[in-house]
Amino acid sequence: MSAQPTGHSPRAQSYDVVIDDTSPLLTYNGGHWSQNQSSDAYGASYTMTTWQNDSVQLTFEGTKVLVNGSRSTFGSNFTVNLDGKPDLLSAQTTSGFQSFSTTIYDSGVLVPGQHTLEIINDSWDTLDIDSITYSCSIKHHGDETSELSTTTVDDTSSAFTYLPHGAWDVSSPNLPSFKYATGHSINLANASVNFTFSGDAVSIYGTTGPNHARYSVLRENRPTLSYSATKDLYSAQVLLYFGSGFGEGNHTVTLVTDEPGMFEMDYATVHSSSSLLSPLQVSSSSLPQPSQTGMPIIPTNPPPPQQKLDASAVAVIVVAAALFVLLVAAVFFLLRRNKNLWVILERGVHSPFDASVAPWRMSLGPRRAAKRATYVPVDDDESFESPPVRRDTVNSTATASTLVADAGSTPRNPGRPFFKQLQLATRWGSGPPSMTQTSSSTATMRQQLQNAPARSASTRRLLQDPSSASRDDLLGSSVDSHHGLGADDVLRHPIRRHEPSSHDWHAALP
Repeated sequence: MSAQPTGHSPRAQSYDVVIDDTSPLLTYNGGHWSQNQSSDAYGASYTMTTWQNDSVQLTFEGTKVLVNGSRSTFGSNFTVNLDGKPDLLSAQTTSGFQSFSTTIYDSGVLVPGQHTLEIINDSWDTLDIDSITYSCSIKHHGDETSELSTTTVDDTSSAFTYLPHGAWDVSSPNLPSFKYATGHSINLANASVNFTFSGDAVSIYGTTGPNHARYSVLRENRPTLSYSATKDLYSAQVLLYFGSGFGEGNHTVTLVTDEPGMFEMDYATVHSSSSLLSPLQVSSSSLPQPSQTGMPIIPTNPPPPQQKLDASAVAVIVVAAALFVLLVAAVFFLLRRNKNLWVILERGVHSPFDASVAPWRMSLGPRRAAKRATYVPVDDDESFESPPVRRDTVNSTATASTLVADAGSTPRNPGRPFFKQLQLATRWGSGPPSMTQTSSSTATMRQQLQNAPARSASTRRLLQDPSSASRDDLLGSSVDSHHGLGADDVLRHPIRRHEPSSHDWHAALP
């Protein structure tokens, strides 16, 4: 008879996995859960809610599960759904508050395999979750004399590979709370860490807290798992992943960040028989080869990534350059404009109503040639009225009424008998008279003066110089007895150049 080969079939051994309330493996639903601190709680923290229908969920592979929380007089009624089977429970008690380590649910023995646990708050009272512990089976591949061991692997071990190379920070200010005071951290999307080990189960620890990132876990022959490390409070040495059933040989677990955010790696623990290779002894020469495991080779010293500007950075640079050019152009334009304004101010600004100079000689620019006025005879010489006063231009027109109304104005030049020098409109049109106009109309003016009816001295003075007449209070009492011309008629009477005043500045013209 030939000898029959003997072998050792793997033995299963139970292992308890403790999941703190801060672990990303627990999924809180409802949006009203809050994280709190207490020295009596596991990990010095617990998570609570007082909102009805808030829930917490866990998916695991094991044979038993326990839920630890607190009981009190204000405890809530809750429902536990294990694989879809509801169980109505209560966290109320009449004996006062009980510590957070109190077991509020025990599933008993379960069929080995994957299970889903869900806890739902049924009332508006307090439901506290401190920790959840489940038991799993770890296969023991050693001989009967070997024992199941747990080995801790620090983040500085060669069993960890961090990508991108050189992008991970090893000087985080949170290092005092890390195991062995060492850790790796990054704030970048698509960053990854590979952990290579030999064992049947593995636990990977890191941190959770505000502004932490979502991440995914990849392992061979299993679907990708997704978790979120964002929590209300910062916590270190938190379980980020647990996996079992790897079997013999070397294995690799990869954690990848799904978004920008804080992600910190602390350490890992490997559960295996003492006859298997310890992760602490893994070196670059003992990493898995494609011929042995079929896994891809993980480079120990990958080339540094090329630094390239993305499209958003290029757009920002272009916009900044354009704004700078516009700013320089605006400054140049303002400086040039201010220079022109100073030149104009240095030349001086003259009023067009200065009594010492004829109005048409007050222009800032070169003097334009006066337009030749043409006399247009009318049937009734006395019925002509000038156009209304336009005070916004130098060539304004006025009647006797408007001049009397302006008699109360402050004189521009004290000592002169005028209040304001205004250019009067006549039937020759508005504007300064030319030399030709003055000389050519002298005979006509004399003929009109001879043929005009005789007027009283007060009336002629009022028509010649209404401003002086107003100062002598002639407007209130002067009446032309010969023609029956009252003050109102005089105010509406147009002023003409064929009745010159002794004070008229036209007389000063050559």
